[in-house]
Amino acid sequence: LDTFQGCFKDNRRYFAGLYLALRLLLFYAYLLQITQTLLVQEVIFIVYIFLLAVLKPYKDNYLNFLDVAIFTNMAIINILTWYIVDETIQTDLASLSACIIIESILVFLPMVYLVAFLLWYCTKRYHEGFSANMK
Repeated sequence: LDTFQGCFKDNRRYFAGLYLALRLLLFYAYLLQITQTLLVQEVIFIVYIFLLAVLKPYKDNYLNFLDVAIFTNMAIINILTWYIVDETIQTDLASLSACIIIESILVFLPMVYLVAFLLWYCTKRYHEGFSANMK
């Protein structure tokens, strides 16, 4: 259990269970109509971002920042999806296309970050190994 909760501060270990509750809430939101689902998801995201930003549950501060950034990214994607799906908002084709392009970029942003991080990490390990072999 410590491997699952080890990244959290001792007094914030309940955040591991909060992720499960968050997933269940997001899952049950899909039982509603699409616009209601997106509204409920957005409220959940905003509340969770607020909790992450205020309580800072992780021991390492970069994990707090990364979690807030990822959930903010999901909240923005959710808002853009709401804008695209909602039929009551009369939009022109140019703004709708721009919304879809921005949403597509935001969807792939975490993957780009992961690839950049892995490249940085592998390069760092390679140079550390190379300099250790030179001694």
